[in-house]
Order: sequence, then structure tokens, then C-alpha cells
Amino acid sequence: MIAANQEKYGPEISSLLMPDRYVTLSQAIRNEAVQYVLDSLQDEDITAGHPLRDPDMAAMCRGGLMLYHDFLEGADRLFEEVEDPAGALWRGMLLRRDEDYSGSKACFEDAGEHPIFGDLREAAAEELGSNPPAELAELASQGEWSPALFVDLCEKCEKGEFDNGAEDILVGIMRREWELLFDFCYDEASGY
Repeated sequence: MIAANQEKYGPEISSLLMPDRYVTLSQAIRNEAVQYVLDSLQDEDITAGHPLRDPDMAAMCRGGLMLYHDFLEGADRLFEEVEDPAGALWRGMLLRRDEDYSGSKACFEDAGEHPIFGDLREAAAEELGSNPPAELAELASQGEWSPALFVDLCEKCEKGEFDNGAEDILVGIMRREWELLFDFCYDEASGY
């Protein structure tokens, strides 16, 4: 999905989107090479020349990019500043990567239902495929997206309770979750 939207996002944002950045469930090593670019991003860089419609959603995009590159502290500051379900979702994702699973679930509960959940459920089904590992069967059978269940599965995987490719599938779902929420926030920020 990132590749499909790079033209929409413009060169500044596209240069920050490395398709394989998320390779583990928990926090990885910060990508110091992009820190200056992340720190200097302005709203007009986020919207790629489109009129700024929602500054809070532009801030969520900046925070999402910080999360993508594992600058958790900077991302968390931005997510906490915005009183919006998208901010709670981003913060839930951040806390899950930081292995604060109960805090993550609380943020997802605060966010409530979100417009990306239908697409996220479909993306998860694609990542799971037709024969998912037994450990992920509950995720495969859910009728609607459950952030709390996903957090529980990520926690079990991080504790070493799963094998046979479950982590790769969960990372794929996590990557799609990030892409969907970033795209949602971008569209809200730019009116695209």
C-alpha cells in the first residue's frame, strides 16, 4: 500500500517510507539517519502541497512517521497532544511496540471504533491467508477487528509462545495497520 500512495504523499514523505521498516513486533533501533528530516517536517511538508485541512491530523502523520522510525518519545508527545481517536490509536500502537500491553489496550479502548477497522480486518485476513498458524486461529475467525485480541497475540508472540511463522504474519498485520492509519490521517490532514 505504501508504494501505491507514494505519489499522493509527495517526495518529502515518500523518502521516509521504507517498505520493510517494521520487521519486529517490538521497538527496533531508531533510524538516526532520518532524525533531522523528521524533526524539521512542517505541516506543508505533510500535505505535499495540498491545502492543510486539519493540523491535528498533520501532527498525527508526523507522529506516525516518528513511530515508523522508532522515535517513540517524540511520537508519544505528538499523540498525547491531540484529543482524537486517531491519537489514541497511534498511542496504542506505540505502547504495543514498547511492550506496554495493558497501556496499549487501554488506548485502543479509549479510541473506540474507527473507520480503518473494516479495512484492517480485511488486511489481516490477507496476511493470515487460507491456512494460518493455529496460534492465530482466533484472529482469523473474528467477524470484526479486535485491537485487544491483536495486542494479546503480539504479547504472546514476544514472550516466545508462538513459532511457525506467526511473528511474520503479526508484523505484516502491524505494518498494514500503520499504513491504513497513516493514510487515514493524511487524507484528513490534506482533504485528499
